[in-house]
Amino acid sequence: MNYIELLKYAAKKFSSIVCMGLDPVIEDIPEKKGTPGEIIYKFYENILNSLVKKKTFPGAVKPNYAFYAQYGIDGIVALEKVIRIYQETGIPVILDYKRGDIGKTAQAYAKEAFDFFRADAVTLSPYLGYDSIEPYIKNYPDKGYYVLTKTSNKS
Repeated sequence: MNYIELLKYAAKKFSSIVCMGLDPVIEDIPEKKGTPGEIIYKFYENILNSLVKKKTFPGAVKPNYAFYAQYGIDGIVALEKVIRIYQETGIPVILDYKRGDIGKTAQAYAKEAFDFFRADAVTLSPYLGYDSIEPYIKNYPDKGYYVLTKTSNKS
């Protein structure tokens, strides 16, 4: 199933087009037992369990890579696990990545996003031109892409 089909399927299945951000700030998480990765994973697992219990789901989730990476390898492992448990329920995952490099570096980032994290879609920054997007589209044509064109930041 390609990304557009997955989004349509999820919107129908969950009666929702809401996209829920998954951007952890450990200082704001009430339960702080374990490593940063364990705290993050447990927090989002508890949210998912609550959604399942209430039978209320978003149409997609969007974890922001940087919010996990700030906690080092532990945060990266937590991100991979969080993506997996949300996908297991059928919720599409948009990895808020904002990558924008070219050539082999872009290919490596695409491989990380889709082969390691197994994201359904990514956000990309096209500042360096089509060369920064092509490796994603060429190698992963069935995935989804959100390309930054106009952003809400003040500058």
